[in-house]
Amino acid sequence: VGASSTHAPPYRKVELQHKLRSTKQQRGVLSKFKMNFLRLALLLSCTAHVLGVKTVTYKTVNDQLLQLDIYSPSSFHVPTVSAACLTKLVDYCGHSYDSSHGSKCPDCINDHKKHLGLAGCPSNLTLLDSYYCGKTLDQAMESSNVNAMYPLLLYIHGGGWETGSKSIVPDYIRSVAERNRYVLASVQYRLTSEAEKWGGVDAITWPAQGDDCLDALRFLSRYAASFSIDTQRTACWGGSAGGHLCSYLAAYGALNSTETTLKVALPFYGPTNIIDMTLDIDPKVGCHIDHDAVGSFESKLCGSAKTNVSIGQIRHNENNTTAPWPHLVKLAQSVNPVMYIRQGVTPPMFVAHGTDDHIVPFKQSERLVDALQQAGIRHVFAAAEGCDHATEPRDCWQAVVEQAQQWVTSNL
Repeated sequence: VGASSTHAPPYRKVELQHKLRSTKQQRGVLSKFKMNFLRLALLLSCTAHVLGVKTVTYKTVNDQLLQLDIYSPSSFHVPTVSAACLTKLVDYCGHSYDSSHGSKCPDCINDHKKHLGLAGCPSNLTLLDSYYCGKTLDQAMESSNVNAMYPLLLYIHGGGWETGSKSIVPDYIRSVAERNRYVLASVQYRLTSEAEKWGGVDAITWPAQGDDCLDALRFLSRYAASFSIDTQRTACWGGSAGGHLCSYLAAYGALNSTETTLKVALPFYGPTNIIDMTLDIDPKVGCHIDHDAVGSFESKLCGSAKTNVSIGQIRHNENNTTAPWPHLVKLAQSVNPVMYIRQGVTPPMFVAHGTDDHIVPFKQSERLVDALQQAGIRHVFAAAEGCDHATEPRDCWQAVVEQAQQWVTSNL
């Protein structure tokens, strides 16, 4: 176009300009179409995620009305089968078949469907694959019992305590819940950006977020029978801010009461010491966020929207005894899960973090692991080599996610 326009007559320039404008307009239309298509696809995917979910509204100890999205095992549509069928299923496709023949259990079911049918099994066993494969007879019978009590997996979303939604649950969380028939509950908690929503003029600050998660677990514990929850087998899983709240819930909740005591926790790449976030940045990795700024997630969590005081200022005044610094330092320290870890009290944890995290420094999870180590708390620390913040791309995090799924399955 540039070469032609140098020697072309005026009408040629106009024609070229018209073509360029037309092309841009077409691209604009295509861009809008693509955006609308993506929005529709996202809506459909989100809708698919909430099929079968039950939203429950409850009142917190502070008289706030919050919600939980609860996916119960009954919503997974797994058929109940006879004891005779389960016996045959385990005989044909149990641990011994998997280990000796090296075949996947669903293939085994298909191979022996006609034999299983003799034992009164349903003609379509597809839905049974992920629930009964590789289980012992007792485990299979428990899974098939319509009156059974199921483990609870509490999911806490991330978003810097400022954004995010309980309605979006990662596939790897849903899949482990469905495969093991857990009651899956996704927590709503008040965000720092939602002051007007909750009828206040001030920002929603700590400890509102932690209290909301405690209240969610307390509610589910008190009404466990209504949701078929086994209160002796409860876990939380969360990433980023959700990872922080998960480790806080595990550590502080165990000190609080039996209603808020978890059996295990899986905090992924969450902050554990917000005062020292900037100090923990690896120069070789860097960071995309100025954690010391007055507008940072951590500063807002501690009320910077009202006080105009940043986390960096709080750190620089840790030893200042004049007001308001002692109060602000105590508030910031109370956010940190490592403050509440106790020997013989804190539940086991599976801690995971990407070594190339540009949002929450890798050192933050190392702090949590060090505290667990010193207290003698059983734990696993999975370092996702070369991975950034969040569990995408999947190929980077896949091995760690699968390890975490196996861990929660064996420990819950």
